[in-house]
Amino acid sequence: MSWAFISYGVWGLYHFAYLEAASLLTMANLNCMLCPAITDPFGAPNWRLFAIFHQFLFCLVSGKLFGLLGRPEQTKAVGAMAANDLLHSMQAGENSDSSSGGDSGVGSGGDNSGEGKDKTS
Repeated sequence: MSWAFISYGVWGLYHFAYLEAASLLTMANLNCMLCPAITDPFGAPNWRLFAIFHQFLFCLVSGKLFGLLGRPEQTKAVGAMAANDLLHSMQAGENSDSSSGGDSGVGSGGDNSGEGKDKTS
């Protein structure tokens, strides 16, 4: 299912389950749920149908615009985060190799019994 339809479903649930119930309980016209606004150009008898239709179009258009305009920034951010994580993991690998590998090498305190035998014989 598309995100535009999911967002429209969330909008519908919020307005018709929560706001309408709150408007009926308080008798306050919350977000024009009880009656159309005074300046509403669709303030006809079917004002709620017009509102549902124009909100559906607005959700579709704004969802598509947000997806088109927001995607390049998200891709850049995810790419930068992945590159940053890779850089940190490479640096952490270099630090652990130099601290543990340098101390146990030949001639630096490790098992040097083979070197001493070659020099004395």
